[in-house]
Amino acid sequence: MTLRRTAVTVLVAAAVAFGASGCVAPAPAPTPAPTTAVPTATPTTTPAPSPSPTSSPTAAGPAYAPDDPSTWIIDFDGVGPVKLGETIDEVVASIPVAGESCRPGVVQFFGSSIVAMGGSADADAPSGGDAPVLLAIVGQTTYATPGYPSTAAGITIGSTIAEVEAAYPTLEKYQSYSGNPEYRMTDGAHWIHFAGYDTDVVKSITVGTLDQTPTEYCG
Repeated sequence: MTLRRTAVTVLVAAAVAFGASGCVAPAPAPTPAPTTAVPTATPTTTPAPSPSPTSSPTAAGPAYAPDDPSTWIIDFDGVGPVKLGETIDEVVASIPVAGESCRPGVVQFFGSSIVAMGGSADADAPSGGDAPVLLAIVGQTTYATPGYPSTAAGITIGSTIAEVEAAYPTLEKYQSYSGNPEYRMTDGAHWIHFAGYDTDVVKSITVGTLDQTPTEYCG
């Protein structure tokens, strides 16, 4: 009896020892906690501002049609392409129609409705094509013309003297060399003359460096 109990004790002790030696089922491995992916911030690039469009300077078109006097402007510089100070030859080159000449230093266009008169107070100065323009004259003519030049205020051949006076309040009335009353205004260096020849209608407009108009230009 004692022997049997001892054997049982030995078996129990052996079982305990076997379990202690690690021959038991391992404990389940811990389940890893789920991880949440943190989104990576995408760098944003601020687009460079587009340059504001700039308007390219556009070359201005001609102020007049050289072959159409009705598009020409009368001002203190002259009449369209007939500019004070330019030579007669330069004027001829700038107008694409044939001119006529009654004497050296004078050229007429469009049936004498446009006249460029060159010369100088100096007797030795050029009097032909090299002569500088002193007077640019717009005159009424019976010849067919494309039309007459006008001032920026719309004054032209056929305007009334009253219209001229209304357009230019500083206008001065004076007695011309020809004995007719004329009207003039100045910018301090050049003059614009309006003549009606004893009528109430403008019949000639002269731009020049002189405060008087000539009695004639072909004599």
